[in-house]
Amino acid sequence: MSELPDTLQEFSSDLLTELQNDGGLLLLDGLDEVPEADHRREQIKTVVEEFAAAFPRVAILVTSRTYAYQQQDWKLREFAEATLEPFGRAQIRNFVDRWYAYVGQVRSLSEDEARGRATLLNHAIESNQRLHELATRPLLLTLMASLHAWRGGTLPEQREELYADAVDLLLDQWESQKQQRRADGSFDVVQPSLVEWLRVDRQAMRQLLNRLAYDAHREQPNLVGTADIAQTTLVEALMQAKHNPDVRPVRIIEYIRDRAGLLEPRGVGIYAFPHRTFQEYLAACHLTDYGFPDEIAELLRAEPNRWREVTLLAGAKASRGTAEAAWNLAEALCYEAPPVEPLSQAAGYWGALLAAQVLIENNSLTYVAERHRPKVGRICTWLLRTMRHNVLPPVERARAGDALARIGDPRFREDAWFLPDEPLLGFVEVLAGSFIMGSDDDRDSALLEAKP
Repeated sequence: MSELPDTLQEFSSDLLTELQNDGGLLLLDGLDEVPEADHRREQIKTVVEEFAAAFPRVAILVTSRTYAYQQQDWKLREFAEATLEPFGRAQIRNFVDRWYAYVGQVRSLSEDEARGRATLLNHAIESNQRLHELATRPLLLTLMASLHAWRGGTLPEQREELYADAVDLLLDQWESQKQQRRADGSFDVVQPSLVEWLRVDRQAMRQLLNRLAYDAHREQPNLVGTADIAQTTLVEALMQAKHNPDVRPVRIIEYIRDRAGLLEPRGVGIYAFPHRTFQEYLAACHLTDYGFPDEIAELLRAEPNRWREVTLLAGAKASRGTAEAAWNLAEALCYEAPPVEPLSQAAGYWGALLAAQVLIENNSLTYVAERHRPKVGRICTWLLRTMRHNVLPPVERARAGDALARIGDPRFREDAWFLPDEPLLGFVEVLAGSFIMGSDDDRDSALLEAKP
C-alpha cells in the first residue's frame, strides 16, 4: 500500500480492509508486455503470486498473448488457464453497436446516424463471408470499424481496395510512434515510428514487407493459415533497409516485440501476419511490382491452390493502374491452344479458369476490343473442355461453368465470336409461347410459358 499514489494514500487502510474481508477483482492486462519483461519475469510472477496468497478473496484476472504464456517459465502457480475463442456473430454485432455508440459521441454523430452506420457495418459483415471471417478477430474487427467510420459509413466494394486500405491502417498501427502519459496528463514519445527510426521512407518499408510476405507464402508448408516468419529473417531485412547507423539488432527486437498490427508475435522469435488474407495481398503487391504477369502465371499454373487468391488480387491491383493489365495477365495464364482430348497435366485448365475469373472480377468484359476477342474465344473453349474432361475437381469444374455463363456461353449465343465444336449436351431450343412439359400422363405434365 505504500506504493499507492499520494492522492490515494488516505484510502489505503480502507482499501486493505476491503480486499482482505470482501475481496474484489484485480485485472492485470498484458503480462507479457511489461517493459523489460524477459529480465523481470521472475519478479513479476512473484509479485502476482504473493498478492494472490495475501488476498485470497480477490479474484485475479491476468491476460497474456497465448504464445508467451505457453512458455513454462511464464506460468503462474495455481492459476486456471483459458483461451479466448474468436468472436461469434452476436459478439460481432454487439461490438459494432457499442463501438459506433462511442465513436458517434467522439465524432459528434447523432444517435440515429451512429446506429445507422452500425447497422450498415453489421449487414456488410453478415452478408460477406470474407468480412465475417476477418471480424472474428477483435483486432481486425476494430480495424474494419475504423475503416468504415473513416470512409463515412462505407467499405470499399472491391476486395483488393478493402485490403489495400486495411493494410495501410495495420501498418500505421504496427510501426507508429509509441507514447506514454506523464503525471501532468501530457504525453511523451517513448519510441518514434519505425520509419523515422530506421530512416527509411514509407514506400521502402512497404516493399520490404511485400517481399517478406511473398517469401513466407512461397515457402509455407501448409496451404491454410499464415506462415511463420523467423525473428532473425525480419530483423535482418530491417537491418538491410536501415539508414540509421545507431540501430542495433537487439534494439529492433525490443522495438517490434510488443507491437500488434501488420506483424504480430506468434511464438518465441516467430512473427506472422494477422490473417492469411493480408499475407496473400502483400505477396500479390510484390508480384505486381516484380513478377507481372509472367511469374504470377507460372506460379499459379504450378501450384493453383497456393496462388489462386494471390493471382486474383494481383490482377485487381494492377488493373487499378490500367485496364490492359487484366488482359495481359489473362493472356499469360491462358496462352495455349485448347486440347481436344483430356490432358494429363492440369496447368492449362487452371490457367484458363483463373484467366476467366481475372477478367470477370475486373469487369474487363464490359467492352472487348477486337484484338482481345480471340483471347476470349480461347478461354471459353478451355472452359468448355474443363467441364467435359474431368481433369479438375468437381468444384472447380462447376466454377468453370459459372465463369463461362458470366462470359457468355457461345453455345447459346447467336452473336458468339467463334463457333464452338462442343455439343449442346442434349439442350433443345424452345420457341416463345405455351408448351407442354412432361409425359403424356396428365398427372406428370404441366403447361408452361416460354418467355422470348
